[in-house]
Amino acid sequence: MTHSALRAFLTKGLASTLLLLAGCTEVTPSFVADARPQRLSEWNLFDLNTQRLQPLPVVEVVKPANPLFTDYAHKLRTLWMPEGAQAKLVNDEIDYPVGTVLSKTFYYPVDDAGNVIRVADQGARVINLADSRLIETRVLVRQEAGWDALPYVWNEEETEAFLRVAGASRPLTMVTAASPETPATQFAYFVPNENQCSGCHTTEHPDGGMHPLGAIASQLTASSHSASGEFQPQIERLVTRGWLDRAPQGPALDSYEDTSLPIGQRALAYLNMQCGHCHNPDGAADTSGLVLTGRHKTAVSMGVCKPPVAAGGGAGDANPLFTDYAHKLRTLWMPEGAQAKLVNDEIDYPVGTVLSKTFYYPVDDAGNVIRVADQGARVINLADSRLIETRVLVRQEAGWDALPYVWNEEETEAFLRVAGASRPLTMVTAASPETPATQFAYFVPNENQCSGCHTTEHPDGGMHPLGAIASQLTASSHSASGEFQPQIERLVTRGWLDRAPQGPALDSYEDTSLPIGQRALAYLNMQCGHCHNPDGAADTSGLVLTGRHKTAVSMGVCKPPVAAGGGAGDLQYGIVPGDPDSSILHYRVASAKPDEMMPELGRSLVHEEGVALIREWIGTLTGSCDEQSDSRVAGESGFEPSVAKRTTG
Repeated sequence: MTHSALRAFLTKGLASTLLLLAGCTEVTPSFVADARPQRLSEWNLFDLNTQRLQPLPVVEVVKPANPLFTDYAHKLRTLWMPEGAQAKLVNDEIDYPVGTVLSKTFYYPVDDAGNVIRVADQGARVINLADSRLIETRVLVRQEAGWDALPYVWNEEETEAFLRVAGASRPLTMVTAASPETPATQFAYFVPNENQCSGCHTTEHPDGGMHPLGAIASQLTASSHSASGEFQPQIERLVTRGWLDRAPQGPALDSYEDTSLPIGQRALAYLNMQCGHCHNPDGAADTSGLVLTGRHKTAVSMGVCKPPVAAGGGAGDANPLFTDYAHKLRTLWMPEGAQAKLVNDEIDYPVGTVLSKTFYYPVDDAGNVIRVADQGARVINLADSRLIETRVLVRQEAGWDALPYVWNEEETEAFLRVAGASRPLTMVTAASPETPATQFAYFVPNENQCSGCHTTEHPDGGMHPLGAIASQLTASSHSASGEFQPQIERLVTRGWLDRAPQGPALDSYEDTSLPIGQRALAYLNMQCGHCHNPDGAADTSGLVLTGRHKTAVSMGVCKPPVAAGGGAGDLQYGIVPGDPDSSILHYRVASAKPDEMMPELGRSLVHEEGVALIREWIGTLTGSCDEQSDSRVAGESGFEPSVAKRTTG
């Protein structure tokens, strides 16, 4: 059964039902206060049948003067307000009433082979499903407390879109309409998670709320065709409809698509829409000093001849996460009388538990940070160290809450920065003073990025610790009294944990006495396993890096990429036995390019020791991807399931 035939079969009953209902009552959009419908159809924004997706007549189709670029996807944008509601123009910005629902459906034209087509978006008011592929619909809802962002992902049959707060990805192949001879491009289309939606739609940090980017007064000065075919400024149409009390004064906004404008005006219009939501004086990228809204006061603040300043290139874990060679002081605290429980070999922490991790560097007399091994100090000497950030994880009634604090220059206090921050640093290497210093940007993650890594079960799992878990705390360390023992035992002795887990201590990738395969799996588990697991954010890749892979292929051996996009470096397989230079896994951990590197968050630098470990391990593997012999490769260098289970954190 073909794709279109399957869709027709599945939607036949739905379409018939809608037609019957249409004869009895008028279908109108819904505003569900403080609710999060799991299906897009519950908003009643569209008429969907086997041939097309069309907004209901009471819904206004809009288009900003300057659309955001999203991998050449076409977009159908809608605006709806409840009956009797009206937006107000306040300081030339639209203040939308509670109940307003904005939507943006992303789709592509497709050819007969199912490839998506790169062709100009003409702003269609109806999506013809016979020659299009629906990807996602993002909904922005004005609630009493502010805007709420809800990402919905369409199923393969294009009969429904489902709420996916953790986002998703879709492997696509794109051909170019204007040049059919151009080779097709394979890439991964990423649907943002709920936190990423918030990150872009919050333009004033740290305390500003979300708001629309496209459906704002200046963007809606652009003209478009109404449902009746009239071509007029959209802002005037809202006034005529009674949805806006008055239109702003002044000329229409420049559009970067208007080739009649001077190139400078077009460029500034483009940068404003693509970059200005972060690069403004109050935005998430405020520490860069780069203003790309078009309202820069000097050419330097817009980037002209401006050096980069943010563009870079307790409790201890058995396997620490790499963070640009930063040293870390980790702590754990529980309220008096509280006790954690061991449940299925995992620690269930009580409400009130506070975990912290302070990131710092040793420094030299010139203020350069020093690359040197972290010895796990229990006290930070501020005379020869620089404090960067402290991340706090708090167990609340509803689950864990992540709070990033950034230290001031005087190192007298750290302040909550939910939008994150960056710090330009210069690093020298203690072991080789003759090595040139490295300049890089240290990035403090924003609150949403903290959640992204600490949520290992998507889309419905909550946050939880990565380091202060039972398996990681089997590592031994010195107590305050100097005793060297497993940390998990110390928690039991203190009464903070009811019992210790059974079994051996977790393998550590830093333990050079272990076989190279066990060390490599332990490294990948900690650095990558929180996303690359069957329920993680990277589940669509099919790559399992927790050590609990069932086959060598699922761990990357002779496995083609399915969600790496351009990050695969034109390589064919995740791991090619005996050939690290042909292995995507090695390529990505050895890269510092933002669109290639893995992990994609938490570092600007390459972890040279980790790369060397992975390189050595891949070099020991035997087998051939040409032979497709998964069973023969699986028995080599630490792939056995018994080893994998012991290395899992």
